[in-house]
Amino acid sequence: MADYTHTDLQVVGRHVPDGAGGPFDSMDHAKAAGHDTINPVTGVYEIGVIIEGAFYPFLVEKASLVFDRIEAAKAQASADAASEPQPTAPAEGEAAASGPQAGGATPAQPYEPQG
Repeated sequence: MADYTHTDLQVVGRHVPDGAGGPFDSMDHAKAAGHDTINPVTGVYEIGVIIEGAFYPFLVEKASLVFDRIEAAKAQASADAASEPQPTAPAEGEAAASGPQAGGATPAQPYEPQG
């Protein structure tokens, strides 16, 4: 079995725009370059490692898809944070109340046969 030569690799990501990327002066220029908006997110997003200063990609994805997923995750995190119930402290005197009069359960009684 070969020994590992690089054990502390750093995983990084980078956006690589198209050479013909935006922003464009007009919609005609954008459409001529194959885009449907004037300021598209162009190119690809690469995820890889750096080995002795050289970048080696191991995953390439369309940049627009990556950035859309990031925005969706941010929106979901904001929505989750807003919908979490905030814990409230019990009002004074409520913490000590228990039992049937306070809606609590009664303790279990040992079984005694009727004779």
